[in-house]
Amino acid sequence: MLRALRTQVKWILVFFLLCFVLAIPLMYGVGSRGAKKGAGREDYAVAKIDGTKLMRSQLIRMVRNYVDQTGIRELTSTDIPGIRQAVLDQLVTKTALEKEAKELGITPAKSQLDSAVAQIVDQYPTKEAFQQQLQQMGMSMKELEEQLRAQLAQKMLLEEAAASATVTDKELHELYDSVKDFVFTVPAGVEVLAAEFTDKDVAEKAYKDLISGTSWDLVMAGISSSDLKGKTSSDAPALLRDGSLKGELAFVTSMDDGQYAEPVELSSNDYLVLYRKGAKDKEITPFDKAREQLRSMVLGQKQQELQRQYVQELSDKISVIILDPSLFPEKNPPVSQDEALAATASADQASSSDATATEAVSSDS
Repeated sequence: MLRALRTQVKWILVFFLLCFVLAIPLMYGVGSRGAKKGAGREDYAVAKIDGTKLMRSQLIRMVRNYVDQTGIRELTSTDIPGIRQAVLDQLVTKTALEKEAKELGITPAKSQLDSAVAQIVDQYPTKEAFQQQLQQMGMSMKELEEQLRAQLAQKMLLEEAAASATVTDKELHELYDSVKDFVFTVPAGVEVLAAEFTDKDVAEKAYKDLISGTSWDLVMAGISSSDLKGKTSSDAPALLRDGSLKGELAFVTSMDDGQYAEPVELSSNDYLVLYRKGAKDKEITPFDKAREQLRSMVLGQKQQELQRQYVQELSDKISVIILDPSLFPEKNPPVSQDEALAATASADQASSSDATATEAVSSDS
């Protein structure tokens, strides 16, 4: 029920700046040591990217990491080909940017590298904990710095590709007019503080403490989490829109500003205590105050498109040969007969199939 009370309008940011976080350290393993894991007689090349073989064991590991990093929970065998393709495309993009950065001689400054390393180290409680994590993953500090150096160079490429993006006042006004009603408008309603309790006695005690003059936050702080389903804080009231004050919430319309409502039983083991702060008129943020946010939205979209086009152009130059089309969606062009026969022969020697989601995600153990 409290979720229904949290209806205050949140600023919707449609600013999607393309941030390629490519080649996160360890996503692709560390050099040849990562490639050896899971290798065996069932291992074979499933694709060639710019002449470099992508082994089945590498692909399995990348798929597992992709699933972990994206937080995918429900996965079926029909999802796996698309995920393999996404991983393949990501690797092609990484290869394209690395190649371009190398050809152009782009290298980040030492200060940039040091800052990137420090950001990673700061995520651990101690430097010793960081070093221990590196050891567990089989990576040296030098290898980490090499990967970070490559990532920073790629980031520099993308920033340069987006540097020409510009924004006009006409574009800002057009965007403002199109999103004003749901981005820059706060509807009329009533601001309230609300808390939901699982126990009636606890709710009644909280109500008595509140009407006696004890502050909202102090009362809420003294209640056990097991007795409290949820609450608002005094500095972040919920806005109940005028149209929502019906049914169980209809009583709010008859309350005076600054008044507490006695505990209301919403359902079994669900009691609401509410404080009415006051009515709010409809508010619209004027264009001048919204200008910077609008500029970020438009500029971000333009930068994203420029970067997308740039990456696509570079990726199109990378040779990609699929050696085992059965692992990917049916959109990849057929390979030469010799390459297909070689891949099929290697696959036939495998002791088990990679056709199921379980194996694709879990068999590299």
